[in-house]
Amino acid sequence: MYLSKRNGTYYLYYQNAMGKMNSRSTRSSKKSEALKFLSTFEVELKENLTKSIPLKNFVFQFLKYAEIIYSVNHWKSLRSTFNEATLYFGNVSIAELTVPKLQEYFNYRLTKLSTYTVKRDIANFGSAFKWGIAQNYLSISPTSKIKKPKLPEKQPLYFSNIEFNQFLLSIDNEDYKDLVMLAVNTGLRQMELLTLTKGQIDLNVGIITLDNRTHVTKSKKIRVVPLNERAKEVLNKRIALDKIFPFSQHQTTKLMRKYRKKSNIRPELTFHSLRHTFASWLVQKGVPILNVSKLLGHSDVKTTQIYAHVSNSELMSSVEMLN
Repeated sequence: MYLSKRNGTYYLYYQNAMGKMNSRSTRSSKKSEALKFLSTFEVELKENLTKSIPLKNFVFQFLKYAEIIYSVNHWKSLRSTFNEATLYFGNVSIAELTVPKLQEYFNYRLTKLSTYTVKRDIANFGSAFKWGIAQNYLSISPTSKIKKPKLPEKQPLYFSNIEFNQFLLSIDNEDYKDLVMLAVNTGLRQMELLTLTKGQIDLNVGIITLDNRTHVTKSKKIRVVPLNERAKEVLNKRIALDKIFPFSQHQTTKLMRKYRKKSNIRPELTFHSLRHTFASWLVQKGVPILNVSKLLGHSDVKTTQIYAHVSNSELMSSVEMLN
């Protein structure tokens, strides 16, 4: 929104609800009066935009913005959320998406889908409304007052020592075997590994620095990951390559499926289970939860508490006191 003088009169230029530029005369040649007009008009426009923009137009604009900002998978998640929402609500104005109506919708979704999916939907709405506030389509986000469903506690799925050895023996692709070994010895996420560059690796100091250049970490913070001897061995033979690992996300998932079936281990184990394995094995070795949390890059140690139960040695010694 800005002022421009034309033929001696100030005109106000602004975007309407459809994103098109409009203009309106301030009927004044004085800048002070034109600025007062702009201030009043800005308040009215904010109210009118909120009342007028239909949900489908709002979603279209947000998804167009999100396509540039977010990863492909996250964008697909957003699209799925809002496809379902527009089917349920129709093309209502976003002003009609009040807290009670949204809560009713999410409660309905809970009867049909998992708690994880509904919690994801609420988060996706929150992202859209945050963008909407920046665009003056909303003044507050209705999701800030939505009661979020509590997720059931779920045991992290990790490889046993026997399963991991079976899995490793089944792999006849040396590049993939190196990827698996580095994953289980660093706890790095799949995309952190696949986008790894030689510039992030310092074998002399023994660290990997995730610097948000090739891939933005989940916490958005720079993270330094220490390397044990096994991890150093893998990287020492690969650091001269142009690309540390020559796989796409799809190829990695496909190979995981192939070798999981070949090794006859549990079908529910995924590539992400290697990260869970890294954490679970550390806890079983007696590494404090706070240290594990830092190694995983968790912003809150509460997130790491899911691994606390995998070591029952203290509890076992406690009940032995009864003997």
